[in-house]
Amino acid sequence: MENKIKIAGYITEQPGYAIFGTGKTAEAALENAKEWSDAGRTEGFVTYPATAALLAKVEDEGGAISFSIVDGIACTNDEADMN
Repeated sequence: MENKIKIAGYITEQPGYAIFGTGKTAEAALENAKEWSDAGRTEGFVTYPATAALLAKVEDEGGAISFSIVDGIACTNDEADMN
């Protein structure tokens, strides 16, 4: 079965809390996360490739959302259920 999850950008999350940054590259997502984290600290944060749908959801709803990881790619829970 072909993986329908496609990379469109990146997210940086503080595990167990929220997505703090997004970007076209992993570096851009981490830099974006620094803007929103306490004193620009990102120790312990994790960056993943992400789908367009997840990036749009973060843009619309903010980073305190539930998401899934499929084959190392962050995606919406709906995308994970359909894969």
